[in-house]
Amino acid sequence: METPHANQTAWNGNNRTFAWDHLKLAHSLLDPEALEILRSCSLEELTAVELSRRCGISIGRCYRWLRRLESLGLLVSREGQPQRSGVPPRRYRSALQSISVSLAEDQIRTRIAVNEGSIPLVSESLTMIDAPDTALVARGRSHRPRVGAERVHFVDPPRTIPESRRKFPINLPAFLEEPLSRLLERR
Repeated sequence: METPHANQTAWNGNNRTFAWDHLKLAHSLLDPEALEILRSCSLEELTAVELSRRCGISIGRCYRWLRRLESLGLLVSREGQPQRSGVPPRRYRSALQSISVSLAEDQIRTRIAVNEGSIPLVSESLTMIDAPDTALVARGRSHRPRVGAERVHFVDPPRTIPESRRKFPINLPAFLEEPLSRLLERR
């Protein structure tokens, strides 16, 4: 399934425009490291080194998350006071005011509000999900690592009402795919 892109653009503290991709945003917020970074930055401005120590992650991984969260408009940064080396460290703070992601039977609704000065930017998105004929599911666990997924075919139940829609639950991590692929990376 191709990720739909939002048409809304916003402005962040670095004068870059960005388009909110609501599914990518929801996926980023499901990660515990991203949540911890956002929690830490919501209390005070912190440098990447301070965030790395507080969140218990490597500095490289912290910078990757900071770039991603800043590109999504959830963090803003500014240059801090110069240090002995003469290079001013960037200080990050959370711009996220509120976010809500709700899952219904065949749709994902996302609402984002970020603080930008005194005016909050608000964006809403509704994504309809059509029931596919096939879906990719992860393979069972075994002693050897496997890459990829197996294709499973859905069998239509007998229809008693003409044109009735098939309803199925959405497994969000499987739908967004990346959290499952990054499980091995974290171990």
